[in-house]
Amino acid sequence: MRILHIYKTFFPDTFGGIEETIKELCVGLKGEVEFEVLVMSKKPQKVTFYWHGIKVHQARTNFEISSTPFSINALQKFKELSPQFDLLHFHYPFPFGDLLLELTGVHKPYIVTYHSDIVRQKFLRHIYRPLETRFLNKAKLLVCTSPQYLETSENLKRWREKTFIVNLGLSDNFADQSAEIISKELRGITNKPFFLFLGTLRKYKGIDVLLKAARKIDVQIVIAGGGKVETYENYASKKNIKNVVFLGQVSDVVKRNLLDKCYGLILPSNSRNEAFGLVQLEAAMRCKPLISTEIGTGTSFVNEHENTGLVVKPNDSEALSNAIEFLMLHPVLAKKMGQSARKRYESLFSSQKMCAGYLSIYRGLLGT
Repeated sequence: MRILHIYKTFFPDTFGGIEETIKELCVGLKGEVEFEVLVMSKKPQKVTFYWHGIKVHQARTNFEISSTPFSINALQKFKELSPQFDLLHFHYPFPFGDLLLELTGVHKPYIVTYHSDIVRQKFLRHIYRPLETRFLNKAKLLVCTSPQYLETSENLKRWREKTFIVNLGLSDNFADQSAEIISKELRGITNKPFFLFLGTLRKYKGIDVLLKAARKIDVQIVIAGGGKVETYENYASKKNIKNVVFLGQVSDVVKRNLLDKCYGLILPSNSRNEAFGLVQLEAAMRCKPLISTEIGTGTSFVNEHENTGLVVKPNDSEALSNAIEFLMLHPVLAKKMGQSARKRYESLFSSQKMCAGYLSIYRGLLGT
């Protein structure tokens, strides 16, 4: 089977949950499926290249509208590549991906992984809706990443009869990473218990709520990730918040150190933009208790309240600080929750299970 993934961006330009999912499928199904990836890039490679064994085609981004890249070159590349594949695999939301089919006239069977609703661009959403409806109607099937998201997405319910659920999954690399030597810049941080936030500092991540919660407690919080770091650093400075450390964008080694040494993970997101929260799986495979918010998405499917951690109301700094303090004051229970998180990861969210689900779908459609 030859299958082409289509999305707006990929490694090494960006590092996100959808990119990680594409990578896991390409690596996990190697030998069963021959994958290639078509994406946009502001500074594309001149020729097709391989990223960790994955064949990547980049088309130059000409402009962006509401975080969606548009590319004239992509039309030509898509038209040239499509005939070489048995199936196209689109990752939603990516409106320009819908346009690729309309503007090139390509007729090839395709599936769509529905990662998230379009949340912020409400006005543009109404303009896009006819194209979206046509695009999803023509798809052979849709894949939703968790049962919670299917139940709570008003948009996705329109195609429920042809929507399958395949939980997202990650490779278990805990054993390989746990022996890492602590990075020098972390030695002053990891010598006492700390809770970790890991991810890009975007508005929907709820960093402001986490900082307000930190003011109420005497517990060290480490925030690692790129994005609007300076904005939140300035806020913490003005409010004299002394127990929060900002590390900015960190290397893979530092990230592994942090996940290994943290007391627990916090994901205080406040909107449906946080559709799943793959970082919770990274912490769960390391037996860490989780704190997340109830926003009606896969985050509280991964983190089962009072089993793998605690789930609190979004935008509630009091509830968040209470959850942090509770786990800190109950280390035996916190450890038990971390162990439950590991078991839940093994039973539901391994890369092998995700790959097996997609392989079954591919085979069913292609009759192999």
